[in-house]
Amino acid sequence: MGINIQELKNNQADNIDSSLKKKTRSLSELLSTDLSLSKSLSDKKKFRFYKDLSLLLSAGIDIRMSIELSIDGEKNIKTKNILQEVFDNIIKGLTFSEGLKKTAYFSEYEYYSIKIGEESGTIITILEDLANFYEGRLEFKRKMVSAFSYPVIVLVTAMLAVVFMLSFIVPIFEDAFKRFGGELPYLTQRVLDLSESLQAYGLIILLIIAGIVVFIFSQRKKDWFRKYLTIVVLKTPILGDITSKTYLSRFCHSMSLLIRVNNPLVSSMLLVRKMMKFYPLEEALIQMEKDILKGSLLYESMSKHSIFPKRMVSLVKVAEEVNKLTIVFEQIQSQYDSETENSSKTISSLLEPFLIIFIGFFVGIILIAMYLPLFELGSGIQ
Repeated sequence: MGINIQELKNNQADNIDSSLKKKTRSLSELLSTDLSLSKSLSDKKKFRFYKDLSLLLSAGIDIRMSIELSIDGEKNIKTKNILQEVFDNIIKGLTFSEGLKKTAYFSEYEYYSIKIGEESGTIITILEDLANFYEGRLEFKRKMVSAFSYPVIVLVTAMLAVVFMLSFIVPIFEDAFKRFGGELPYLTQRVLDLSESLQAYGLIILLIIAGIVVFIFSQRKKDWFRKYLTIVVLKTPILGDITSKTYLSRFCHSMSLLIRVNNPLVSSMLLVRKMMKFYPLEEALIQMEKDILKGSLLYESMSKHSIFPKRMVSLVKVAEEVNKLTIVFEQIQSQYDSETENSSKTISSLLEPFLIIFIGFFVGIILIAMYLPLFELGSGIQ
């Protein structure tokens, strides 16, 4: 019985679309579209690529035909060219993992994971896990955008409104107050002073802000900057907890995947470190690799680093004793994912009323300051 390629392509599209529709319905999710300016595929593209391949391989199609179908279904020219390069490498006789590595668009983590899958006959499982990994990264971004998009938009709008009032509305009142003569109320005078300062130094303030943005952008990959930025983030209430648990969840997922296919522990940590762009976790993994090479157990090495909670270390200790590291890492990942989701909802619910009060406070002060002289004038006439 022949294989209907068109039908497979249609089924593939239906499966992929149905798995993504649930994640693309709201404005916040639309805003979280993953953009990539670096020499790499975005997380969204990698998720779809690995998901496509796992579905097609599960249907019994070989890797070359699967990649060819993925190329045909891809609309983005850049992504299409990258996948075509992978396909050409396989046609030349390279394995799938080698074809990925040669393009330089895929990480060593992906290369070694897929290579292990090819050697152990678990390529479909590896592809599914990689798809889940990138889906988790996308989900985290969506949660953060969902939690912060509304508050940030409201805050920026409020700040622009206050600046507009101080720059254009308040000066109109100032001219009127000068005609009345006399001494203005303290609050009114302070608001007028602030308005004059903003008009006089507004351009300088904008240049300073632009300079800070440029400085951050230029230093964002430097170790010293990443170190101090991480310290600030981790000490921020709620946000620090969400950030640490998110990266620990990724760590657990990656370790679970690599240990499951019998990858050596030190090699697994090396690969995970290449994927983790979180300074304290990277530094911890470097030292842990050295400790394990010297004969230390995993939990002993983890206990030396504050990034790993004591409860997590205790669970890993038990898992090492009973040789169930994969299961324990999966359970820890599931727990952290659930806690992260609850924390992001908490941020959203707390920020909204806070911003309403914050905005009302400043707008109220400006309005009161502008009307105080009018009230005093009315009292004097009576």
